[in-house]
Amino acid sequence: LLLFAAILGWTALFLHWTFRQHNGIGTPAFDIGIFDQGVWLLSRFKEPFVTVNGRHLFGDHTSFILLPLAAVYWVIPSIKVLLAAQTLALAAGALPTFLIARDKLRSEMLAALLAVAYLLQPVLGWTDLNEGFHPDAFEIPLVLFAFWFLLRHRWVGYWICVVALLLVKEDVALLTFGLGVYVALRHDRRVGWITCGVSLAYLATAFWLIIPGFLGKGSVQSNRIVFGGPTELLKKVFTDPGAVISELLTRPRGWYLWQLFAPVGFVAWLAPSLLLIAAGPLLVNLLSGFGYQFDVRYHYSTLILPVIVVATIFGVASAPRRDHKGLVGLVMVASLVCAYLWSPTPNGRVHPYIADPGSTAAVSFRRAERLLPEDAVVSAYYGFIPQIAHRDEVYMFPNPWKASNWGKLDQEGEPLPQADRVDYIFLRSNLDPDPKAVFDSIVNDFETLYRDDEVQLLRRRSASPEAPAANEVPASTEAPANTEVPASTEAPANTEDPAAPQDPAAPEAPAAPDPGLEGSG
Repeated sequence: LLLFAAILGWTALFLHWTFRQHNGIGTPAFDIGIFDQGVWLLSRFKEPFVTVNGRHLFGDHTSFILLPLAAVYWVIPSIKVLLAAQTLALAAGALPTFLIARDKLRSEMLAALLAVAYLLQPVLGWTDLNEGFHPDAFEIPLVLFAFWFLLRHRWVGYWICVVALLLVKEDVALLTFGLGVYVALRHDRRVGWITCGVSLAYLATAFWLIIPGFLGKGSVQSNRIVFGGPTELLKKVFTDPGAVISELLTRPRGWYLWQLFAPVGFVAWLAPSLLLIAAGPLLVNLLSGFGYQFDVRYHYSTLILPVIVVATIFGVASAPRRDHKGLVGLVMVASLVCAYLWSPTPNGRVHPYIADPGSTAAVSFRRAERLLPEDAVVSAYYGFIPQIAHRDEVYMFPNPWKASNWGKLDQEGEPLPQADRVDYIFLRSNLDPDPKAVFDSIVNDFETLYRDDEVQLLRRRSASPEAPAANEVPASTEAPANTEVPASTEAPANTEDPAAPQDPAAPEAPAAPDPGLEGSG
């Protein structure tokens, strides 16, 4: 009953939050807008070249796990399919957590408490809320179910989970390789080494064949590694190991480790052999120069969290039976305290900003959106993209007039040939200096269809009149004046180092990722 109530409550809360966030024009182009356009294109049997970021959906990441969601889009062509799938998947992770803990501790009550502790983890809440949607969220329940199947030696279920995991993203092979080593040494040598071989083969295939085949070059994410990339890092390991160690010991990375392990009371450290399974993904995060990768508020810890959860269960089980209740109590207290301090919770110190669907900005957006043809080629503001991504071409302004985080990242700042195809521009009324400079250079080619204090919609003067042109906005489309745009609808300026450590006392929730930094990593 406790487990059911916890799962139901968590699911209801986060479905409410994520749906409201989207309805309030609070979901970001990066990354949910990327996946929404890609899945929609797949559902229409079109090549999933995502114009939001200028890459083929599978040239960005090998997220073939999205294919079943394209089938759902046949029936329900809505971005909320992605939001709901993510929330349900994350909540479902409580079930294998309970099953593993029940098998190891022989107590349904202790198992249920550990499942509740899982739902309180900061990584879980932020993964669901902070970036709209990311297929990495599916890794958490799949890793947990893979553990449960292997502990029971149910190898068919285990292999289904391993294959599904590899289809989430190319770097999952780092985790499944570690899992294979563990299986080989502790459970079944043949299954374990085959898992390792399959993982390495898929990793090589993804990075050397699949991604270059769709993208035309290697992964655009490889430059995130410190010291200039994987090759330079490897040289540093042998020529200057002190520099590598110093990088690992920086304060932001230490704070990241603290926020990973403190919510389970560090009980996971009682099972170090389990934690080694996640060594690959953890090292990749710690050796990244991309600050979001060592920040629990972003999706880069989805391979690490389930291993910590299982290690916590094994840590409790390794103690004498008389100590099980005390250790589970420690985990629960730590989870509750850390959820209050760091998780998006209704009454915690971090108050997640949830956009208001009734705000002036949201109302203005809806009025202007009605004037935008469904098949129009449009360049739009970062925060508007997820609302209008079901079309063949939608660009994140200032694309395509000035390439920004586009394609292979080799045309940054240059005009793109697609600029001549854009018929509509859909932006906030108040622009930052850089996008305003681009806007001012092209505005004479467009006429205003709608403008108020919040949003503006313009149509190319040569475009066929599918919506009423107006130098003056009709009364039916006027919105109340409001000179202030809510922060939830703004793409954050890149004025702050994303690697800066979080202050544990700070109550602010994070802004949406900067499109110039985040990409679809």
